Amino acid sequence: MQYHPVHDLERVRFVTAHYEMLQGLVVLPLLTVLGVLFVVDPRSGSQGDAVIWWGMATVGLMAALAAIPVLSGYYRRRYGAVRAQREQGRSALVATGVVFAAVAVLHKFTPVLPFSPEAVAVGAGVLVAGRRLRPLAPPFLLTGVALIVGGLLPFQGAGHPLSDLSILLGVCCGAAVLLGVWSHLLLRRVLGGNESGE
Repeated sequence: MQYHPVHDLERVRFVTAHYEMLQGLVVLPLLTVLGVLFVVDPRSGSQGDAVIWWGMATVGLMAALAAIPVLSGYYRRRYGAVRAQREQGRSALVATGVVFAAVAVLHKFTPVLPFSPEAVAVGAGVLVAGRRLRPLAPPFLLTGVALIVGGLLPFQGAGHPLSDLSILLGVCCGAAVLLGVWSHLLLRRVLGGNESGE
């Protein structure tokens, strides 16, 4: 097996700078619940089905939110605590806001088309993020290309499915789950030797 010290050092620096962001398991339950809620429309069934949907949604969200401190505690016990990198967090928040603002403008002012400019815009933003966050590039690349290709595939009907913001947000949540798993595996690979109990 070949080792690449330069790449390993790059990963260590990246993990140190983005430690909190890489705690992927923390957000998985919430992202999973939100993804299902975005995709499943409570208006498509009867009134009784809608009541059941809202009840399950409430329970799911409460359970997902309750899991956050538990999973955060897991990371603290296994790897310790690192001071938050506020600048990194602000940059990610601003970038996400810019992408979703562009999507909102496209959705508002673009006529019904056989392709989805919204999905293409999100895909392009994901690819740019993957270029900036190189150790996380594989899931970003996969998601960005999939969104762009899916958005450009012509769809015959009343609008492209990915132009439906509920479906697009559901897909984004699914992609974020993939990113969360990858982030956790990266953190485990780099800091695995520091785990208590090993």
